[in-house]
Amino acid sequence: MSRVYQAAPAGFQYNPQVIATQAVGVVLSKVAMTLIDRVIYPEPKLTELRDEMVKVIDENEPKVMEARAKRVYVPVESEVRGAPAATSDVTSYIEQSLDALQRAQEATKCKVCKREIGEAARAVQAKLATIRNTDKVYRTMKDLEAQGALPRGAKWSTLKETERELVRRHARS
Repeated sequence: MSRVYQAAPAGFQYNPQVIATQAVGVVLSKVAMTLIDRVIYPEPKLTELRDEMVKVIDENEPKVMEARAKRVYVPVESEVRGAPAATSDVTSYIEQSLDALQRAQEATKCKVCKREIGEAARAVQAKLATIRNTDKVYRTMKDLEAQGALPRGAKWSTLKETERELVRRHARS
């Protein structure tokens, strides 16, 4: 005898046998998934994963060290020529750039381009005096540092006023 429950919405009937069959299906599904997760495809232990990672790193470390050893050291231009010579060329590089801007301005037929290049050249020319002065102070500081008159790695911001005055005097001479 099958019972019909009246609490259900109109037209829908609950059947206890269907509900029991669905419940058994859900339970079997859970058991099957647990069996698969724990027996067939168990989660690896963290210590095993760590050991495997360490093994991979240890195996590849000689290759990394070998690649590092093969790197070729290419000295920077200032190291090849020496720092004082390279810094004394700063203003000559800027002057060469100004010459290139002037040649570019003469080469173009575009009036807007001529005007823009002229403005750029004037802006560089305006900053050139500051750059010359700053470069001279920098080179003087490096010379005084090499002589031992200034501490190694000294920067203008870290110098005492007496040391700054010494740099100014040497830069003027």
